[in-house]
Amino acid sequence: MTGAKIPQNANAVVKIEDVETVFKDGKEYIKIIEPVKPGENISKKGEDIKKGEVVIKKGIYIDTAVFAMLAYLGRKKLLCINNQK
Repeated sequence: MTGAKIPQNANAVVKIEDVETVFKDGKEYIKIIEPVKPGENISKKGEDIKKGEVVIKKGIYIDTAVFAMLAYLGRKKLLCINNQK
């Protein structure tokens, strides 16, 4: 799954579109049709968002996209202030 942690001993990620399903002896397998090199399709922690970068602006409405970003950032708590009068 995109964005998921990779297994500890893994060194690359194969994209789903680069595999095909194969059935042999009543079992289902995948065949990698496009080889990958070590480190391929792996993003390093902090690669996409830099320290100090504004990701969510103050006053923004929290929708599913914002909620997903908060989860991605590992935020478990959020300070919300109601400024409506």
